[in-house]
Amino acid sequence: MNKNKIKIKKEKIFNKYSQNLSWVKEHPSISFRPDFENGYICPLCFNLFSIEDLNSESKNPLTFDHNPPKALGGRNGILTCKECNSKTGHLIDNHLLNRLEEIDFRNFSPNSKSRTTLQSDEYKVTADIEIDNQKTIKINIDRKNSNPSQVDSFLSNKSYTYKAYDPFLEGHDLSEAGTSWHLNFNMSLSSKSEERKAEIALLKIAYLYAFQVFGNGFLINSSLYKVREQILNPEKDILEKVFWIKYQFPEKCIGVNIINKPEELKCFLVVFNLYTNSESRQFAIAIPGTSSPNLDIYKNIELILCQNKVGSQNINIEHLFDRDYAGEKNMPLHLINFGKI
Repeated sequence: MNKNKIKIKKEKIFNKYSQNLSWVKEHPSISFRPDFENGYICPLCFNLFSIEDLNSESKNPLTFDHNPPKALGGRNGILTCKECNSKTGHLIDNHLLNRLEEIDFRNFSPNSKSRTTLQSDEYKVTADIEIDNQKTIKINIDRKNSNPSQVDSFLSNKSYTYKAYDPFLEGHDLSEAGTSWHLNFNMSLSSKSEERKAEIALLKIAYLYAFQVFGNGFLINSSLYKVREQILNPEKDILEKVFWIKYQFPEKCIGVNIINKPEELKCFLVVFNLYTNSESRQFAIAIPGTSSPNLDIYKNIELILCQNKVGSQNINIEHLFDRDYAGEKNMPLHLINFGKI
């Protein structure tokens, strides 16, 4: 996307959510001090920005934030400030991408790859291993980042076998006769990702997805303060560990849903797909609503769904069909009252 198209897209997003914010401000219980016109709230840090902040020369400009990340198949996006975009991209989005790619490689999925250490006896080398779409494994030893003498010794540490050709035995093939060699080694896989930070990146995707759909009225929810705090501070344990429901939902549930029953699991459920070069994966992330159980939803998911001896739970889920809620003037704050959307 060229600079002019990006500029136009950013202006379109700014104008849409600025208008939406003006509708939210009309509600009698909402006030801002000092008041403002034509503003945009960064959904992560909650700071206010003006149309001038679309300029990249601004101190902390508004930036186009792919959601989900572009590297995981994201096409659409929202505006977040440069500080939040850079911080979350570095602290959590990279961990999610690395985590999924590491899982792909450990599963020997097609089109996966990894940098690893190979060891044969006392000899170690650094190597790049790729698995192509036919599941053929290709090993490229990196001489620049390996000790040269170790590389030579590693490659010399072979075992040989000889297969003779006997024309009198049925099934013997002349082409298979001769000497072959084998190189036995152990592969050590290091991890560049932290599971907890990858999980928080999933929470961020769901949170921003819901904001894209609902607009600023969605943000008037006290439970979301802790959600934002967790996203911006992934090194802290602010929320309970479990954010998602590990169940493969039908494709028609992609988007925003509401869990109505049981009451202990009542929440928004954002379902989305992430794509690596190898796999497509579905995630269903819980976002607390304005009514009970609020933030306890994460504790309840673990207690009810992760430790359920029966192994299942009846859940009543309502899918919110694709609709531009953020662009509707009559949808300011009531949109987050379950069952009234």
